[in-house]
Amino acid sequence: MSEILLRFPVQASPSAIFQAIASPKGLDCWWTLSANGTAAPNAIMQFGFGPKYQWQAGVTEFVLDRSIEYSWIVADDDWTGTKRTPGFAIQRLRRKNCEFVRIQR
Repeated sequence: MSEILLRFPVQASPSAIFQAIASPKGLDCWWTLSANGTAAPNAIMQFGFGPKYQWQAGVTEFVLDRSIEYSWIVADDDWTGTKRTPGFAIQRLRRKNCEFVRIQR
């Protein structure tokens, strides 16, 4: 299993950070070309990165304005199949810090 951990300063409210990582509009501002879905426990989100890269992930952890975890269902082979282990998680840790974690089995 490999793990990527990034910590970086963010000058925004917890709600703004959460919207950037959990809402389709927020994701489309920095990561995806066309995200779709509603972030909620057990929901399925769509992540469009272009015509050949239409990914899907289940929301396996959801704490409003604090954390969200995506478990990849449809993605490139090195991202797919994480099931209940974290596939992608970003959490607000302290006042101006964010954490990005990707764990791969």
